[in-house]
Amino acid sequence: MIIKSILDTKLNKFQNLNREQEELLLLLLLLQQLFYLSDYRYGGCTTFTAHLLYLLKIKFIICMSNAFEKDIGDFGYGIYYQKMPIAFLDNIERMFIADMYQNFHLLEKLKNKDITIVVHDACEIFKENEHYLKHWKIIVIRKTVKDYLKSKYDINAKFVHHPFYPYKRFFKDYENDNINKCRTEEGVSISRIEYHKNIDMILKANKKLKIPIKIYGLTNPEYVSSKLNKLDFNKYYQGIFEKSLSSISNILNKSKFMGDFPNYQMMVVEHNIHFLKQYTITL
Repeated sequence: MIIKSILDTKLNKFQNLNREQEELLLLLLLLQQLFYLSDYRYGGCTTFTAHLLYLLKIKFIICMSNAFEKDIGDFGYGIYYQKMPIAFLDNIERMFIADMYQNFHLLEKLKNKDITIVVHDACEIFKENEHYLKHWKIIVIRKTVKDYLKSKYDINAKFVHHPFYPYKRFFKDYENDNINKCRTEEGVSISRIEYHKNIDMILKANKKLKIPIKIYGLTNPEYVSSKLNKLDFNKYYQGIFEKSLSSISNILNKSKFMGDFPNYQMMVVEHNIHFLKQYTITL
């Protein structure tokens, strides 16, 4: 009862959370072992993890991927990571994994543990990890992924809305914080520049748009050279944005819409609509 009282007190500090989000935060506060086991250091999974940690008022996460070179480093968004050796898992019984993409060499260490993991989309499921997922507690942030996991793999998942931290708006290039002064008719893309993100579709559309879509994000050099350069990629590419709430805010505040066209498009559209609605609330 004392622990529950303390947790309830912490949860009362969070605003605009639905019941499912409160249950997720309660679970995390109980576990106190948060892991990020993906190689991706940019993109939606990173943003998800940052929002989640901000809601929990936690400023660090445990990583075990070789993509994180230092023992302690900058995860982005004011959060730091601590890289631990694989042997660290020997003494861990319960884990919450914010994202795990491939890194199958870790599966053997995880098989007998109490695992709760977020599956962001269907492309994270492979023959190597399918068996493990059937024995773990699965959380999804898209209802379509929940339905897909059940119909395709007979995996029961719990749907929770994306945890959105209502951060303060930033107007770097405008006076008086007047949104009417900074809003334009332009669109933006802020996903990673990868094959499955279909950035070539945006470039083809740009040739017909009066106000072309600006493209931000980490690039896959092979994709850029083989598919995008012939579509004038550099004409629309704005570079990598800083992983900070102020940087994201400055990009989105100036834009009328955001485009995202991955291969699993219908799954993502539902999720992005909810996320953008949450962002609009903070405006």
